[in-house]
Amino acid sequence: MVTIISRVYLGYHTTLQVLAGTVVGLMAGYIWYQFIERVVYPSGAVAYILDTPICRWLLIRDSREIKDIVRTEYELTRTARNKRTE
Repeated sequence: MVTIISRVYLGYHTTLQVLAGTVVGLMAGYIWYQFIERVVYPSGAVAYILDTPICRWLLIRDSREIKDIVRTEYELTRTARNKRTE
């Protein structure tokens, strides 16, 4: 939101341009999400892609099945810290 306001305030874009960009961005995100959900996941391509060397090197993973990613990461971090301090 701050970025949107600053673009207009600094005169880089008009309000209409910012709104148009927001709409285009939301539409692109929705289309991408639908593509991933309807094409990529059902095809099994995710497992193949995640097993490529570049994904393993970049530590890319599919966290989709984790119900509460924030709590899971928090608990894993606490457990690792507690093991270091023992």
